Amino acid sequence: FEHRAIGDGMIILAALMWAATSNLTKILMSLDRGYSALEIVIWYSFVGWLMLTPWMIFEIWGSPLPEPTRMEWATIAYLGILSTVISYVWFARGIEIVGPTAASSYVFLVPVFGVLSGWSLLGEEVGASMAIGFLLIVMGVREVQRESDRVAG
Repeated sequence: FEHRAIGDGMIILAALMWAATSNLTKILMSLDRGYSALEIVIWYSFVGWLMLTPWMIFEIWGSPLPEPTRMEWATIAYLGILSTVISYVWFARGIEIVGPTAASSYVFLVPVFGVLSGWSLLGEEVGASMAIGFLLIVMGVREVQRESDRVAG
């Protein structure tokens, strides 16, 4: 039970931090100085790097890191450039344009793009249950957008 409670607490903390970050992004963009989406992502990444570096050092203390292959370097670059930098900049711009709640709803599309990437790049099968799941996700995101438009409206 104890380990489960710790994990549950970490999930709740992550959700709270995501909400706080989304709202902080909106505030930073609306200041007179008006930080850009890219500036915000750079600062968030730097702070995250500072917070994670001690844990990384602790993790590799006893064993050296393996030397990555070219394919692994390419994968790291893909994840760093497309999955992180571009997506977070777009997310920050989304917060600026439609607000934190509506922009955060797009996070639910991540599994859709993950499965579609697996299908297009790796030839994985997409079954009927996945298609139904995609439809439900898209309908949910659309409903949040419609409600956000109504409230803003």
